[in-house]
Amino acid sequence: MPSSSALNKKDYLILKLLTVDAMTTFKDISKQVGLSPTSVSARIKRLRKMSFFDPTIHIDYEKVGLRTYTLGLTLRTGIPADSRAKIVEKLIDETDVISIWTASGEHDLVVHVVFGSGRELMSFVDSKVRTIREIDAIDISEILEANKRDSKNLKTNEAREIPVPLSFK
Repeated sequence: MPSSSALNKKDYLILKLLTVDAMTTFKDISKQVGLSPTSVSARIKRLRKMSFFDPTIHIDYEKVGLRTYTLGLTLRTGIPADSRAKIVEKLIDETDVISIWTASGEHDLVVHVVFGSGRELMSFVDSKVRTIREIDAIDISEILEANKRDSKNLKTNEAREIPVPLSFK
C-alpha cells in the first residue's frame, strides 16, 4: 500500500480537486495547480496506478428502488487464520454485494448489500450467509439515509476538503 509520503503538495491538491468534483477537466485542474494538462493527466494516471483513488460511480440505490443493508459478520472463535479471506471469496462475486470490509471490533467483516425488499435480503442471508459455517453471528441493519459520502455533504450538496496529512500542514 502506498504511503502519503509518495505524494507531494501538487498531487495532494489534484486529489483534493477531484474529491470536490470528479468530473473536473485536466485543463481546469492545471490552472489551479500550476501544471500543464499533460502533466496533470500523467499525475492522475500515476495516482490511480498507486491506488490512491479509483474512479467509482456512487449510485443512489434508493432512487432505483433498492434498499441498502449492512451485515455485520462475527466469525467463530478458533477458526483457521485464512477464514476471512475464504468468506470474502464466497461473497465477493454476489451481484447484490456492493462492498465488503475487513474490520476490527464487534464484527470481523462488514458487508453492504442492496435488495428490493426485506424478503429478498433474508433469502440471501439464509441461502448464502448462514451456510458459511465459520460465521458465528450476523447483525443486520438497514441504511436509512446517507448524509455524507467521501467528502460531500449530501444534504447541502457541498463538497468538503479531504483531510490534510500532517506533512502538508
